[in-house]
Amino acid sequence: SGTARALSAFLTLLLIPILTFYILKDYYVLNEKLLLIVPRRYVSDVKEVMQRLSIVLGGLIRGQFLVCTILASYYTVAFTAVGVEMSLLLGLLSGFLNLVPFVGALTSLGLTLFLTVLGGWQLTQFMNIIGVFLVANLLDNTLLTPRIVGKQMGISPLTIILALLAGGQLLGFLGILLALPIMAMVKVLGGYLAERYFESAYYREEAQLEGKQGLADKI
Repeated sequence: SGTARALSAFLTLLLIPILTFYILKDYYVLNEKLLLIVPRRYVSDVKEVMQRLSIVLGGLIRGQFLVCTILASYYTVAFTAVGVEMSLLLGLLSGFLNLVPFVGALTSLGLTLFLTVLGGWQLTQFMNIIGVFLVANLLDNTLLTPRIVGKQMGISPLTIILALLAGGQLLGFLGILLALPIMAMVKVLGGYLAERYFESAYYREEAQLEGKQGLADKI
């Protein structure tokens, strides 16, 4: 039902920052435990991949918080301009709820409209608030996240947009939430495997042409 879905989304909104905090807090401990089950001959490779992944994921987190800070500033100024009460508090809340795609924006929109109704509202102010959120969503999806997060992760803005679109099409909300972390893993693993391939003897070995007919000669 709609109530069950709304409750599930709200619980997800509460759990995500808590889980993120504990994962980041125990990140290095988890790494060490994972390394214990890796075959010894692959430990150095796995350590290298983990170090690179931590750098890219760190860029993702920094980029996301920078986007949230910019959006929080925008919301605060915009709410003040349209006459919303508690504009600073609602602006900060709306900006940092952007960490959770769609659900965060819908939650902050619903809360802002609810408080506006309690304080006495006009249709024009209602429409202005919705317009503020639409502009923020447009800026976030087409400019802020692709450029800022992409730069921090070392990934092009177009790739970021395509990853978010693909994640949304395949898995909906969960896909959008996981799109950038998965893209970070693909970038690190793909880059490391490509480096190993180009450094391998298989790639660097020169072809032995003596006494053999080349493909061009056969043709």
